[in-house]
Amino acid sequence: MSLHGIVSGQKITQEQTAAEQEGILDVDTISVAYHDNQVVSGVSFSLNKGEIGCLLGPSGCGKTTILRAIAGFEPVTKGSINLCDATVSDHKFTMPPEKRNIGMVFQDFALFPHLTIFDNIAFGIRHLSKKDKKERVNQLLSLINLEDYGARYPHELSGGQQQRIALARGLAPKPDLILMDEPFSSMDTELREELAREVRIILKHENITAILVTHDQNEAFAMADNIGVINKGQLLQWDEGYELYHEPKSMFVADFIGQGIFIDGEMLEDKQIKTNIAVFEAHHLPKDVDIGSKVKVLVRPDDIIHDDCSPRKAKILSRVFRGANNMYTLEMEDGTQLLSLVHSHHNHEVGEELGIVMEFEHLVVFADS
Repeated sequence: MSLHGIVSGQKITQEQTAAEQEGILDVDTISVAYHDNQVVSGVSFSLNKGEIGCLLGPSGCGKTTILRAIAGFEPVTKGSINLCDATVSDHKFTMPPEKRNIGMVFQDFALFPHLTIFDNIAFGIRHLSKKDKKERVNQLLSLINLEDYGARYPHELSGGQQQRIALARGLAPKPDLILMDEPFSSMDTELREELAREVRIILKHENITAILVTHDQNEAFAMADNIGVINKGQLLQWDEGYELYHEPKSMFVADFIGQGIFIDGEMLEDKQIKTNIAVFEAHHLPKDVDIGSKVKVLVRPDDIIHDDCSPRKAKILSRVFRGANNMYTLEMEDGTQLLSLVHSHHNHEVGEELGIVMEFEHLVVFADS
């Protein structure tokens, strides 16, 4: 079955929906340390059958360490990891990786260069009969649209094709959970997002629970049901992409997800916020904000709308061409800088005055600590 066939023909039955409520992974307040260096602290999240999670964060934040702890490559110093209702890690016990029924997809694919594509995929199911093994490999080759590639070798395939083979090899034994560590990092940006969407379709078709580790938020949005933002070894928020963007729970998440600029403000009565560029109304405010409090207001590029007829103008400081859009950095009269995403057929030069309208339908506000 092709990827197109999966998308157009897949139907979610009541039985599938019920199965997705089955708990597969429960990470309960785990901590991981290397000697005296605490690299992960108090991380908790869970995944049900068929869900795809993502650990997202900058380099060195601890996301790969969490993945390695789930795989059994790193012991936990506190908390526990439960897989299919069985404890596989706690501070006293670490089940060996090979006993966890977990599949792995690595950044460098880790395909065996001396084996054919068929034999690479079949590597983890050598215990099956010849007939069952052939049937499973051919099923997976069809699923990833590489039906005629079984007799080839890895060096004969493109990077994207090799990545799909690596995924098929991980799926072959039908693991309870599949872990993917920066699997698309060697690809260019466009191919990364395309592969992330393809891999999501394949995982959903197989109803496999999965965790992706990445530093690329577009990759995370394309693939994951829920995303955990990690910084300095802590899970700051575990949510759908929409909530991370529109309802971030910390300034780090707000700054890391999407783009935007924080401007200073002061709380007035009736949920009004005074800033140097306008007075805004906020519908959702932090609990620790009172009248007179200083706040930080996140202004996203989509809050600043281009309008040549607007009397309000901003000077263009820089322009980044993005195909369908230009990202402009703008400067207001008082020196405040803002970002605005404008259709590229409205082509304005650096130094010009750009007419703008401010449309703040959902302000993100934080107390100014």
